[in-house]
Amino acid sequence: TLNDIKFTNLKNKKINIFLFFVDVNNSSYLEKRKNFSKNIYDEYKILYNFCNHIKNKYSDHQIILFTDFSSVIKKNINAHIVRFNFNSKYPMYNRNRLMKIYVNSNKFDQNTIFLDFDTILNLDTKKIFNNDFDIGLTFRKNDKLMPINEGVIFANAQNKERVIIYFNKLNDIYRYLSKDKIINMIFDNILIWRGGQLSLSAFLQWKKLYLGHNYINKINFLILDSHYYNFTPIKSISHEELISKKILHLKGWVKGYQDKILDHL
Repeated sequence: TLNDIKFTNLKNKKINIFLFFVDVNNSSYLEKRKNFSKNIYDEYKILYNFCNHIKNKYSDHQIILFTDFSSVIKKNINAHIVRFNFNSKYPMYNRNRLMKIYVNSNKFDQNTIFLDFDTILNLDTKKIFNNDFDIGLTFRKNDKLMPINEGVIFANAQNKERVIIYFNKLNDIYRYLSKDKIINMIFDNILIWRGGQLSLSAFLQWKKLYLGHNYINKINFLILDSHYYNFTPIKSISHEELISKKILHLKGWVKGYQDKILDHL
């Protein structure tokens, strides 16, 4: 079990980063999405660059990388690799399930940021956790169906009981939605894609959200503006605007520009 795994080099580590990775070649859906991208990118390179950025800029953060037994990850990566036996055909559901397993384990002993591996941190993360909240989410004002993106989530370890309640319920909602015929007719199979973000919105009951603190189902949510905390840049963005963003999210074809973007930070 996760509780039995021993990590090394824990000295001075103050914030955990939860990362999930599946080789696209092991998931036909992810491979199809990659092929539709305008740029062909190496997902392993994206992962390694992410980990090196954390090593260079956030030395007191430790990455816990959850993956399957098929993904071939080099041993000297800046991360604790945790392998689970799961069907990589359903990446988003398994990510959701592993987030639940993580917060219920003894590894959730530090404030934690759940990130997609195609994100780039560019902020003082400790300032976020100076706020009194249970869960931090990023909010897209113009997206009515899925205004919350799963690629950036903050979890306050000081309020562990409510964080556990949140992720347990989130997984329950995901499994419930996955059995809905209409939802799966619209989104194909949400065990593969979209289910995480639908579950996040369903937990919040699609209520009107405000930047700052929102109390829903007895959980204290810190809602952050995606324009700064989950921002996807475009080619024409200036250096000044780029460095003003707190968390960059290189979705789709933007992944191919990771090296150039990192050079700005």
